[in-house]
Amino acid sequence: MANVNPNPHRFLRQGHIVHLGVPTCYMCSLKLPLTIIKAIDTTRKDCLWRGNDPTSTRKSLASWELVCRPKDKGGLGVINLRTQNIALLLKHLDKFYRNVDLPWVDLIWKSYYTSKPPHSIANKAYNKEEYVGMACSRPLEDAFMLPFNTEAYGEFLVLKSDLDSVHLNEGFGDHWSYIWNIDKYSAQRLYKMNYSCLQPSRLLVWIWKTKCVIKIKVFAWLLSLDRFNTRDMLDRRHCAKENDDLTCVLCYGDLRETKLHIFFACPYSLRCWQLLGFHWFLNLNFFQMVVLARNRFGMKGFLEIFFIAAWYIWKQRNGMIFQNVPLTFHGWKVQFRKELLLHMCRMKEPLKQLVFDWLQTM
Repeated sequence: MANVNPNPHRFLRQGHIVHLGVPTCYMCSLKLPLTIIKAIDTTRKDCLWRGNDPTSTRKSLASWELVCRPKDKGGLGVINLRTQNIALLLKHLDKFYRNVDLPWVDLIWKSYYTSKPPHSIANKAYNKEEYVGMACSRPLEDAFMLPFNTEAYGEFLVLKSDLDSVHLNEGFGDHWSYIWNIDKYSAQRLYKMNYSCLQPSRLLVWIWKTKCVIKIKVFAWLLSLDRFNTRDMLDRRHCAKENDDLTCVLCYGDLRETKLHIFFACPYSLRCWQLLGFHWFLNLNFFQMVVLARNRFGMKGFLEIFFIAAWYIWKQRNGMIFQNVPLTFHGWKVQFRKELLLHMCRMKEPLKQLVFDWLQTM
């Protein structure tokens, strides 16, 4: 495990998650050292952002914490190894505390815990009965030393009301259950619980339900989160040189090349959207603007059309900067039509026919 290949990119193919399958085998039984997890994550970052070119100097476009969020929580769905490791190991603790009929569980219980459960004898200086008696001998409000602010006091009243309504029945033993309302432990459910509080925009969830190829889905994800290396972004990240031109290359104006300008406000982009029948309300934030445009478009396939069109606007911009390819509206239109026709093989029949008929009206 210590000898991680520094250039594994050429051995990987899309869909074969080698660098996740191998550590998962170990994580089911052992807690991986932090240095090993960092080494594996470094390799996975290189695979994601640098592809099959080990000499590439491309920088990460998004934080690893954001990348590791589940897709339905606004991330790319890459597994967080530290969280996954803990979730996989806790299944052994679940089996142990339930006293499941397994040789190793039976051996440990009979050898060390014949009279009391593990948590009762782990710390001999801790006396549960004395602590509970001391805590219950005074009112709940006396347990707080600092004065409450208004919000904390409101939460305290809710807590006090909930605790006052609890009635203990000493005639019944403890019953194991989990907050996902299933008695059986699930590493997958525990992993997802770590992200349950996140409430991403609906657009970030819709991206992964489109029929676009993965490169355009990732492009749409980066576009939605403003993670593109526009000239404005490079300047904000202090990657641009002092005398670098920060204006938009598509319109030759004096406006700064921001995400909002190059994709939605630039005259070149506006001409592209006008052809497609899209209208953007630039006074709204990005997510509200796209959702409103989707509702006004009134046809399924809006997101596929939008993402492919934006993808080729970005390709036109990059071709002009890095390859000196002349910027033409006709070139964008031809590439867009070709790509959308290729994507139709990924669509089901009702949507495919709908998009094809719409394309004929352009």
